[in-house]
Amino acid sequence: MTSNGDAPTGSGERNKQLREFYEAAYAKGADVAFSNWSATEADAVIASSIDWSEKRVLDVGCGVGRLSRLLQDAGADSVVGIDYAEEAIQQAKAQNEDVSIAFHCVDVFDFSPDAPFDAVVTLGTMEHMDDPERFLSHISGYLSPTGRIVVTCPHFLNIRGFIWMALSRLFEVPMSLSDLHFIHPWDMARWASGVGMKVASLSSVDESRGSGDRLIEDFEKRLPNALEDVGFDTGNVDCFMSYLREVVTFADTDDRLSFHGATALYVLEREVAA
Repeated sequence: MTSNGDAPTGSGERNKQLREFYEAAYAKGADVAFSNWSATEADAVIASSIDWSEKRVLDVGCGVGRLSRLLQDAGADSVVGIDYAEEAIQQAKAQNEDVSIAFHCVDVFDFSPDAPFDAVVTLGTMEHMDDPERFLSHISGYLSPTGRIVVTCPHFLNIRGFIWMALSRLFEVPMSLSDLHFIHPWDMARWASGVGMKVASLSSVDESRGSGDRLIEDFEKRLPNALEDVGFDTGNVDCFMSYLREVVTFADTDDRLSFHGATALYVLEREVAA
């Protein structure tokens, strides 16, 4: 197990640049820096995504250890949390002194466990990786023969996603400077197949940010910044937001548009030979 103060050696160049961002963000406090993530909303879905009882679990990108603790409470036999942000790991250790979770400051590509894991869970990390396919392939190598991967990433098969995809594909507008990739279900299926796994289940998480007032708030915050990042005029943002409010009002009263959570949760399992 390695832990040092130098920049991670395994992640790509753009991902390395995010380390300072996360160090500063965690220094502000996770509740302040990452307030958009509906943690309590996702807890029940994650806790029920697989049977965690008696599992040896690796939490990749564990942050301050909230999920690691949740999984231990869900019955995991042992939990290891890793993150390359020193500030996050310090907070994780301080906030979880009463439980036996092992937290380590180490880049995922430099991590050397002493035994395989029954499950690897990683929330909101793949979209920030230089090469998410390489990342998935790497963490699959930490699994036991029957191990599973539970992963979340932003979900784009919804109103929120269609807007961001149009901006991205037509005008190369990023959702944020830290979100390097738009990951879709067909991407995940292809990458999983490449490491002998399959998508066993896919569910929608973070529903409150994928619709209603929180969707509006998210766009009001992100859209001007995203347009400014690529040098676009923001003069028509108010006009667009007026339109979006009309769309959201309709969508929230039409039950045909039910799969609109802002986050997708995937469970990957090994392919079984016929």
